[in-house]
Amino acid sequence: MSVCEEYSLPGWSSNGSWINNQDPSGGNTQAHMFGREGQVLDTTPAAYSVNPNYNWDPVWGVSPCD
Repeated sequence: MSVCEEYSLPGWSSNGSWINNQDPSGGNTQAHMFGREGQVLDTTPAAYSVNPNYNWDPVWGVSPCD
């Protein structure tokens, strides 16, 4: 996911991981996870950050940056 747009995540569930390895010179390096109704569920720390055990069950979309 490299373009600043919202990506739909059909069928993603259970635990998994994410890595925010964005280039800080590209602007806001925080990703946002959205719920079914479009609400922000989580915002990652700025790059470089990792979560090896993230619950994807409530997440319906992701935007890698603002």
